[in-house]
Amino acid sequence: MKRKDAFSLTEILILIFAIVFIALIVLPMKVIDINQAERIATWKSIYSELDYSYKVMLQKDANLVNLYKNRGNFSGELFFDNFLKYCNVDKKKMLAANFKNYKHSFLNGKSIKKVSNYHADKFVLLKNGTLLAFSGNTSADTKNDEPIGILYADINGVNSKNIIGKDVFIMVMYPDRLEPMGANSSLQDLKEDCSPVGSGLKCSAYYLTGRRILD
Repeated sequence: MKRKDAFSLTEILILIFAIVFIALIVLPMKVIDINQAERIATWKSIYSELDYSYKVMLQKDANLVNLYKNRGNFSGELFFDNFLKYCNVDKKKMLAANFKNYKHSFLNGKSIKKVSNYHADKFVLLKNGTLLAFSGNTSADTKNDEPIGILYADINGVNSKNIIGKDVFIMVMYPDRLEPMGANSSLQDLKEDCSPVGSGLKCSAYYLTGRRILD
């Protein structure tokens, strides 16, 4: 009977090297994919809660909403403060919070200056750990009907990298609804903006469609 040749030490080392090499490539991608899926799931849950709270406010404070629809002399900050009455604000954490050093950036790495349309200037912490921020600058990319302001949701709170499209998601506050940024954009436009070279602003709407950056 002919003896079967065994693998040589060199062949075994090459096989081990190949397995390790493939693992080093695949495993980080899997970790990134899992982390991204978790962020998307968290964002969907948070948006659902905020949208529900917004609808409750619109129903219970119909008179105030009508004033805004008629462009009454009320600031966007007052509207935001009224909305917070329907959110689970963590008053204890708010007393100890320091927002002076809070900064956020675009998905492509570009910083956001104070003069930017997307610079937030009012902050609040929710009991679920979400940081909400508000900007009354409504010259951002929105629909023709006038928005009240821009709402930011940082799903990781204050202590994170604060990157739009990763842990910071943008919504537009209207007198009659709350919309994720990019809600009326095409799928291709959403996909391009929610990419490593995009701003990440429209990831808010893109992720709600069930897509991922890797799609």
